[in-house]
Amino acid sequence: MIILDSITYKEIGAFIREHSGICLEKIQEKGVWERIERHIQSLELQTIKDYLFLLKSPCGAPIRDGLMAQVTVNESFFFRNPGQFRYLALDFFKETLRVKDRFHIWSAGCSTGEETYSLAHMAQWFHKRHPETKFFIIGSDINRQSLKKAHLGSYRKRSWRKPSEDLFKEFPLPFLCEHPKNLEIENQIRQMVHFKYLNLRDLESLKCQIGWDIIFCRNVFIYFADAFRTNLVETFHQLLNKGGMLFLGETENILNAPGLFELVRCGSAFGYRKIEK
Repeated sequence: MIILDSITYKEIGAFIREHSGICLEKIQEKGVWERIERHIQSLELQTIKDYLFLLKSPCGAPIRDGLMAQVTVNESFFFRNPGQFRYLALDFFKETLRVKDRFHIWSAGCSTGEETYSLAHMAQWFHKRHPETKFFIIGSDINRQSLKKAHLGSYRKRSWRKPSEDLFKEFPLPFLCEHPKNLEIENQIRQMVHFKYLNLRDLESLKCQIGWDIIFCRNVFIYFADAFRTNLVETFHQLLNKGGMLFLGETENILNAPGLFELVRCGSAFGYRKIEK
């Protein structure tokens, strides 16, 4: 049985950082070491060198996918940080509708899809009041296992919490079907959303994704090194349409990127509006 030592853990960490931008030292969750070790042991290889060779080889995509599933955080729930969603429905969509009726929304680092479906709910709520609007919504993630769960649209009840309930009462619309053990997204909401694999580290690939009105990239920046975070902010600025909005997690900010975005208060939350150069 292969036992993970500190030297190998650092080497794997260096690979993860190069491959995805994620810094293992920024992950506070306990058990990451153990999960990586179990992942390696499940492959039933002879030596750790065999694992490292496969990890870095051209045919090692399944190994890399398995590793990323161990280090990316999948904890999410519907309508997290509700002020941002409320701002979209009551302010941003209405203001933008003066100049366009098509909205392109990207949930980057969408995990298992709760955020993406929450965005679809708010878009559908607005569409019911403004039928001329059309929404194109994408959720992307580097964790293929999370994306499979997002595609299914089936969730444990812990994905529905007090903030979810409060916002839903304010913006009522068929959203979830409740079953004894799980919650399932309504077909009308599910059909509004597309999910795809995307590695935010692949900046050149990202530059093909131009033309977004809204980018949600929440609780992702906290795991990136400062230099990569800066590059990603600059890339998001390029990808957003004029007046487009970037939304981050509650503990994240881009105050070190002057001239690119202006801070926008969203009730109890905040977002960032693109500044034209």
